[in-house]
Amino acid sequence: MEEEIGVNPVEVWGCLPAPIISLKLENVYGCVGYIGHIEDLTFRISEQEVATYFAMPIESLVHSRGQKSYTNQRSRQQWEMLAKRMKQEDGKNHMIRNIEAISNISTYVMPIFPSALENDPIWGLTALMTDRLLYVIFKEYGYKKHSFI
Repeated sequence: MEEEIGVNPVEVWGCLPAPIISLKLENVYGCVGYIGHIEDLTFRISEQEVATYFAMPIESLVHSRGQKSYTNQRSRQQWEMLAKRMKQEDGKNHMIRNIEAISNISTYVMPIFPSALENDPIWGLTALMTDRLLYVIFKEYGYKKHSFI
């Protein structure tokens, strides 16, 4: 379970109950675990996957979620063509439902978090996975899952 930063977890604490489907239609599985003391680690960064990396206290993420509006860049016809292509492959029903749902949205709202780097927020798939993981961990304390609309 080596990550894009080249570190294996010492102990996996938990994973999201279902994958998040990326805009590239890849299943992304979010997991949280203990990786040891950060000062003792040697990172092997995947330059194709990671622009930069940093550490932040989880408390600052729980209390700092914002949101940003986006416009769906693909036309409804493009999404429908993609869903039709997926229907030809077995076992892709969950992806087809997501594609069909996305095709009806013209604008959507995504979570965004401030990062340890000035003017470089946590956004996109990383912010979405962060939000889902925070929800799994802190829902009993009132943390609400982000809504896209």
